[in-house]
Amino acid sequence: MIETDVNLKPVTRLEGTSKITPVGKPDRLLAQKQVPLGEKKECSKDDIQAAVDRTNKMLAENNITDLKFKIHEGTGKMMVKVIDEKTDEVIKEIPSEKLLDYEAGMQKLAGIIVDEKG
Repeated sequence: MIETDVNLKPVTRLEGTSKITPVGKPDRLLAQKQVPLGEKKECSKDDIQAAVDRTNKMLAENNITDLKFKIHEGTGKMMVKVIDEKTDEVIKEIPSEKLLDYEAGMQKLAGIIVDEKG
């Protein structure tokens, strides 16, 4: 048998939720609202932005600076940017910000056409 100094903590899946909770973590993680699997929850833009901000803060606190989450202003869709830590250059955007800009423009144009016909 090989012995190591690594202290691994087991991870459990809470019944009826999609949230995985590390064993032994602070109670503040357990205090977060949980939505049962398959159940949808309506979220406001402020709720979503707060979740994005918390995620970015958690990544920064753990020295993970090569991922940034963002809400696209025109569409309200989530974006992820992969950033080169050495140069701060954006390597990849998922989905592309240009694509979301295009989608927002098309939605605006469709709204104008509907307004003109109505």
